[in-house]
Amino acid sequence: MEKDSPSWTVIQFIDDRSVEAVPSCWIQGDYCHWPSYSKEKLVSAIRKCEPLNTCWSIFKVKLFRGATFDDYMIARNKAKVAEDTSDLNTADENENPKRKRVQKILSSSDSDQSSENDCVLPLPPKLSKTRNKQSNSQSAVEIPRNKKKFQESQTHFEQIDLNENDMFHGNPSVNLHQCSNCDNKDLKTIIQQNHVLRGMLTDVLQEVKLLREQKENQNINDQEIKNSIFKCPGITFPINTDDEFEILENYLSVESDFESAVVELSKIGGSSPYDLIKRIMTLLVSNNQTLKYSWLGRKGKKAFNKSKIAAALIKSVQKSGIGKDNKEVEVAIQAWLRRASDRRLLLAKKF
Repeated sequence: MEKDSPSWTVIQFIDDRSVEAVPSCWIQGDYCHWPSYSKEKLVSAIRKCEPLNTCWSIFKVKLFRGATFDDYMIARNKAKVAEDTSDLNTADENENPKRKRVQKILSSSDSDQSSENDCVLPLPPKLSKTRNKQSNSQSAVEIPRNKKKFQESQTHFEQIDLNENDMFHGNPSVNLHQCSNCDNKDLKTIIQQNHVLRGMLTDVLQEVKLLREQKENQNINDQEIKNSIFKCPGITFPINTDDEFEILENYLSVESDFESAVVELSKIGGSSPYDLIKRIMTLLVSNNQTLKYSWLGRKGKKAFNKSKIAAALIKSVQKSGIGKDNKEVEVAIQAWLRRASDRRLLLAKKF
């Protein structure tokens, strides 16, 4: 049998004499780790040979000879055989049959002595601790009965290194000596509850982080809308007069307003530097006002390259990640300015 292949072992629990086929990795010496799952989840964990978690409850068990199998159904059938006998194959004639239920077989003498001698199985020992029947589930945490017991539990709990990755991923021996040597069931229950609470706390923190990020993004969007370049007072966009052009220049002279305008304009988007320049300038400056400017101010026109609007256009394209360098953006702006006359003729033909 390969080392990593799953296997199941038939065992008998000492406390209640029940017999079960469990994954072999759950067994450590004369003890078996048992998860506090629901019935459906427990059956699935046994069938899938779920890895050992050393913080499960521990029960003392009895091992049968030759009781390890690499097939779950075979192990389960052997467990049914072992429920009625002490052997996986046949019952020994010299050994009293062991049954899950305690029954007494009376002889013909009807004497008290013979009745006791013919008892199939002695009464099971009483549990040292009683469970609260009104408890809603096994996950309820029991409060230690005295202060000394609680202090010992707390000290031992602080010494245990709860490394979930080692517990569930191929290292079942981690902290095994710490958990297996601990007979305090109250402490084991607290450890199990700690895992549940840690998971719940992680989920809550993730939700709080998500809400905080959404709130911050909302504040940023509100701030951007409040400082929008298109809400600059004294301007009706697109700009159509020299006065409005000068007002926008003064607005962009303020560093905070300039940076806010760059962020806003870069989000307009475009397939190329020229496409982005076209989309921005169509919103900012009318074609009639564009006719008054050239890139270097030649032919009696005003120089556009020294304006704050030109600087905002270059930085917006860079921020959008479309343009390779400043030269490419400048060429796109020059093309837009040169084609102002063509756009005027095209509009004239339409009307």
